[in-house]
Amino acid sequence: MKNLKGISIIPLILIFLVTGTFVNSAMAIELASTPSLPWKNEYIDHDSNTSALAMAINPSTGSPIVFFHDADLDDIIYAARVGAGQGDCGTSNAWQCSITSFGTTNGLLDAAFWDDPNGYSSTAGLVYYDSGQDALRYFYLWPNGSGITTILDFDYVPANQWTIGSKPSIAFDQNGQAHVVVTINSLDNYTLLAYMRHTGISNTSCTGVWHGDEYWECKFIIIGQNAVDDPSITISGSNLPRIAYQNPGAHELMYTYETDKFPSETCSGNPNWRCAVIDSDLLTGYFPSIAYGDGKLFIAYYNGSYLRLAEYVGSGGNCVPNNSWKCITIDDISNGYQPVDISLAMDGSQPVIAYQDKDNGPQSIVKLAQTAVRAGMEYGNCGPENPFSTWECQVIDQGPYSLGNDLDLMVGSAGQAWLAYLEDNYDDREQHVLFNYQYFSVFLPAVLK
Repeated sequence: MKNLKGISIIPLILIFLVTGTFVNSAMAIELASTPSLPWKNEYIDHDSNTSALAMAINPSTGSPIVFFHDADLDDIIYAARVGAGQGDCGTSNAWQCSITSFGTTNGLLDAAFWDDPNGYSSTAGLVYYDSGQDALRYFYLWPNGSGITTILDFDYVPANQWTIGSKPSIAFDQNGQAHVVVTINSLDNYTLLAYMRHTGISNTSCTGVWHGDEYWECKFIIIGQNAVDDPSITISGSNLPRIAYQNPGAHELMYTYETDKFPSETCSGNPNWRCAVIDSDLLTGYFPSIAYGDGKLFIAYYNGSYLRLAEYVGSGGNCVPNNSWKCITIDDISNGYQPVDISLAMDGSQPVIAYQDKDNGPQSIVKLAQTAVRAGMEYGNCGPENPFSTWECQVIDQGPYSLGNDLDLMVGSAGQAWLAYLEDNYDDREQHVLFNYQYFSVFLPAVLK
């Protein structure tokens, strides 16, 4: 019981907010510990074959939006959560699904959200490969409108020697500028790591050969044979991009950022960028996901058997060969190398990891890893021991079909998790889009006279 400004308040009715209201931190008065909140599972699409997804936040409503590729239509579907009975798709028609008109895709896409602190121009952004136009494109959604720009157009490259090489990755900086990273492959096995930034200022770095939009700045960081794969981008506290990727030739986890202070680690395609090895222990660095929050920088990745996490500590770390980073093993997720998906998000300075686990039977499952401290537990069931396990690895969804071939995690303003992922439905020979989220139990106040 609390006393608030002299008014006694008691719990009267318990309401489960599961219809479309996603509670923010201002509303969370009498709540359970956020990381241990219950989960609710929904489907967004279970009638078509999908191949990829990405999640952001609707800048007008604050509710989740999910972009996914409908392989039957060969188009991108835009799904917005609007509340039970208010939409035309998903569980209880809680989602509004629209076939977009901004291009087709082969499933290579990523999305992000920028929350304008002034409340005027919050933006959801989607970067995707338009297979119909053979171009890397950017779709943006504002509270009062939307638009599309072309970042790179491969049709204009001489002799069509280059094409998209990886799923792109996008992040917004503190000023609302979009930053994008992607690999570009050549026909003779060369790979470029391309970094693009939306500046809003006319320049020619993305025009010329690439025929991109003049308001994007393009830089090429790495070029080499089999040199880079699966890049992931975040924005640091200094408002600058930080990129993780794998060196597939050497099977190493790599990290790059713009600086000329480390000449021995200069990137092969740009002398103003540093390319540093973080972890080269055996075969590692697969499917990295990088995130920054409250002064902490982390990279979640896979080493062919285990889910791993690297944290930047500056010095005294244990990663091989880079002691500026601390590397830990969190969970055994496969018996030998298999493709998996990993999504890292931050809750303040606490890392939260959604991932696909293929080590628990014939069907892959979706799990969430967080520190035992964040989960409000004395000890967990995975991760390093001190002397007990310091992480908690929780099964989020386990069913008759394999789950998580593509997944995306976001953490809300009150610490609640939102998770979108694919279900491989063998019976229908389709991949469906599922959505799992934590919800709050709110106690309504009653005034005692």
